[in-house]
Amino acid sequence: MKPIVRIALAINIYAILTTAAICQTTPQPSLFELSGQHLAGTPFHLPAYMTLQEQMRLQEHLPTHQKIRIEWDSLPGMPHDRLLTEDEVKGTALSAAFAVLSRNHAVPGAPGKLNFSLGPDTLVFIAATRAGEIRSLNVMPDFRIQDAEGHRFVTAKIAFDINLADDPQIAQIAFFKPELHEDHFELKRLGNLTLSSSGGH
Repeated sequence: MKPIVRIALAINIYAILTTAAICQTTPQPSLFELSGQHLAGTPFHLPAYMTLQEQMRLQEHLPTHQKIRIEWDSLPGMPHDRLLTEDEVKGTALSAAFAVLSRNHAVPGAPGKLNFSLGPDTLVFIAATRAGEIRSLNVMPDFRIQDAEGHRFVTAKIAFDINLADDPQIAQIAFFKPELHEDHFELKRLGNLTLSSSGGH
């Protein structure tokens, strides 16, 4: 075999092996991570010029954010003064009884890193304009749920904070619960909060 042929053959083999290695090591999007496909199943949409990853980078580098304290009476009629067992709440639908307790603007620092991991013990919130354009979002723990001594308990009524972009065009916040369907999560809409321009609810 001529030297030039051997060199060409070696280059081709190297290219094939390198391509195979890249295909094996490139991470694929997880079915259990928030994606544009999940957002497509909601009434909300990202700005036409922005991807979900770009939204993440924006949230991480904003100089200020707004902090909103939310109250959620998730299981109206259930006791609020104690932890409930899973059996006690089994089959009870979650309510849309969200309310704004307080809202602070111009809080120093970014809203925080966007978490993509969906799970049965998480919530997704989307902050959007009146027209439904997403300006801030995140995946957060469902703070109602607690694990103790091998058992799961639920708090019916809780208060929690969310951090989002300090964007004056944000007019609503929608909350979703990830639900597992065979091998993927779908976002079930729980309820909406309408925000006033004065900072109340």
